Amino acid sequence: MTFLSILTVLLITAPTETPQTIRIATYNIHNTAGTDRVVDVHRIAQLIEATEADIVCLQEVDQHVKRSKNLDIPNILADILDMHVVYDPNLTLGEGKYGNAILSRFPFIYSENIALPNPLNKEPGGCQRADIDLGDNNMLTV
Repeated sequence: MTFLSILTVLLITAPTETPQTIRIATYNIHNTAGTDRVVDVHRIAQLIEATEADIVCLQEVDQHVKRSKNLDIPNILADILDMHVVYDPNLTLGEGKYGNAILSRFPFIYSENIALPNPLNKEPGGCQRADIDLGDNNMLTV
């Protein structure tokens, strides 16, 4: 099952400025393989585009992995959607990587991947954090 969540954030700015609304989505893209098991980056891009999100946090993102046709999925999605991207892998799969990505209509200032505890030595996970420049001296951390 694939989950796509959308959150709308109202940014409170200085009293003389108009508040800014930002739409944020989070989506586990399962390597772009749908329930039909077909890898289709363009189908994922269409679903993301339909949300009209300004920022999209993605999980289970392959980069140059055989099972997803060796595609550079984070950068392909960024190109299709005309968004900025940061990508942080959590593990290596053959010649490729597997991890999290954030797409944004606004430029990134900083990003990092925070390794999650893995006491049972299973698949490593990570939490991606990014600072995003919203313009007019406004910044958002996701």
